[in-house]
Amino acid sequence: MLLIGLVIAASLCFNAIWFVMPFITANASGWFADIVFYSSIVLLGYTYGAVCVARAKDAFENYAFAWLGLIPIGNFVLMFWDPKVMPRYSGFTVIKDVTLILAAVSVISYGQHLKKYEVNPRLAQLNWEFIDAARAR
Repeated sequence: MLLIGLVIAASLCFNAIWFVMPFITANASGWFADIVFYSSIVLLGYTYGAVCVARAKDAFENYAFAWLGLIPIGNFVLMFWDPKVMPRYSGFTVIKDVTLILAAVSVISYGQHLKKYEVNPRLAQLNWEFIDAARAR
């Protein structure tokens, strides 16, 4: 499960390529941004499909209901259906869960504090220079 989480995080980080879009467009290499963006979507879809197949195998002991993950309401069936083999929880699992919840809350609260800051003026100026250069062509 950790590997799946890392793949999803990496796929979402690939979308940060849009932050350097003025540089990419100025160098006429938009094809590279498209390749990175669409390959990250394919990677994310493959991972989501693997998760749906694994959960269907866990809940129903076959892969026939993996398609339920593609339907928003049907996804609840996969999420809340009892597994055939009940997992055993230990004290480490509880500590890990509490740590993840605290990490998520801290990231959300940090995101709330970022609203106070404005965009870097040099970045805004660079963006306007890019727009002016595009209009001049």
